Formats: sequence, structure tokens, C-alpha cells
Amino acid sequence: MNGLTFKRSYFQLLYIIVNVVELRCSFCEDILSHFESLKNWIGDDGKGFVSEQIDLVSLGNPFNGRGIVAKSSLTNHEIIARIPLSKLINVEHADASILNENDELYYLREADVVSLFLLLELDKGQQSFWYPYLRLLPGNVSHSPLFMSSKQLEIVRASNHAAFLAFERFQKTAESRFKEINIRFRKHQDPIPWTLSQFKTALAIVQSRLFSVQVEKDHIWHKASCLVPLADMFNTAFVTNTDCK
Repeated sequence: MNGLTFKRSYFQLLYIIVNVVELRCSFCEDILSHFESLKNWIGDDGKGFVSEQIDLVSLGNPFNGRGIVAKSSLTNHEIIARIPLSKLINVEHADASILNENDELYYLREADVVSLFLLLELDKGQQSFWYPYLRLLPGNVSHSPLFMSSKQLEIVRASNHAAFLAFERFQKTAESRFKEINIRFRKHQDPIPWTLSQFKTALAIVQSRLFSVQVEKDHIWHKASCLVPLADMFNTAFVTNTDCK
């Protein structure tokens, strides 16, 4: 296995017509241009590809999101994308980076490690190997429970106490993780160069996009939580609508 294969299956028709208005905002144009760059990057080593049968649609601004749609009907089990493992992001990349000079990443949770590595690569900008993917990640995640204010949490408490407890715990856990990370890094070097807000932003992106994927290390295959370019843009009604192998 040298990549991920996505197959369309178990539903007969997906046909979405996108009406494009004449006055399109620059954000939409940028997103579509970035999507073309992403497709080219995925296939630039000859191992990956993205079908011309799918396209990216944006809802008009950085806050409304974007998603993958089919340009025409797709057949059962039609392969629409192959993502090489070399284009994924996981803890193995963080382990090999400057973040792990003193082996402190070993003691951290997988999502936290990937979040730190994501911040490291975002700081590199266009110099990052993953830049074609990174610039399509959300620029704003203020809607995440991680960023709910006390007033917003109180509103949630009044309507759904279980959700309130979950959101409150989510925030406190992120804050305690950030403190733990800084304590570990201070043993050997300066604190990490990112704020709590930056860490929570990366964590919100990572935790909503991690896929469990079989990867190889030292000739042994094992499951790892990965960020998978393109795959996190697919939205399906049921899990069985998409196969990930």
C-alpha cells in the first residue's frame, strides 16, 4: 500500500449543480486556485491523483467553509482520489523535527503532537512541504467549543447540561495540556513559541480532521492518527458512503 484510495459507494447518485454568480469574491477565486494547486501537488510524484469528476465549492467567505462535490454522477466504487502516504501529516513527522530534540514528544498525546507540528509548518509559510494543503485549512475556528466564552457556555448550560459539561471539560483539558507542554519544553529550552490561543486553534483543526490510517515504520505497519490532504473536505451523509483504505 502506498497511499489512501477513496471510493464512492452505496448510493446511486450524487449530482450537484453549482450556480456561479457573476460577481465572485476574491476569497472564492483564491480557494479555487489553491484547490488546483493542491490537486497538482497530490499527483506530482506520480503516485497520487484527484479525479476531474470532483470539485471544491466555497460558501463565499472564510467562516462558511468549503467542501467537495461531484460534477456529475459517480458510479459505484469509482475511485476519485489517491493520496500518497508521503503527503500525510502524523506524529512521525513531528518526531523527526526540531520539536523532538529532547524526546519530550513521547510523553504527549498524539493530537497535541500533531497540533504542535502543524503550528511549526504554518510558521514556515510557503517553505513548508505541505503548504498547498495548509493554506486550505480553516483560517478561523472561533466557532469551536474551545473558544466559547463564559457567557456562551452558560447559554449552553441552560439548554443542554451534558453538552455544557463536555465543552467546559474540552476547554480545561486544552489549557492543562498547553501547560504540560510548556513545562516539558522548559526543561531543555525556551517555552514553545506559540500562545494558548494558537495552540487551541491548531488543536481544533487537528481534532476535527484526524484519520486513523495504516502507516509503515521500520517495515512494520501500524495505525496512526493523520491529517489527510483533501480527505478532510469530503462530507457524506453516512460513514458507509466513503471507503478509506
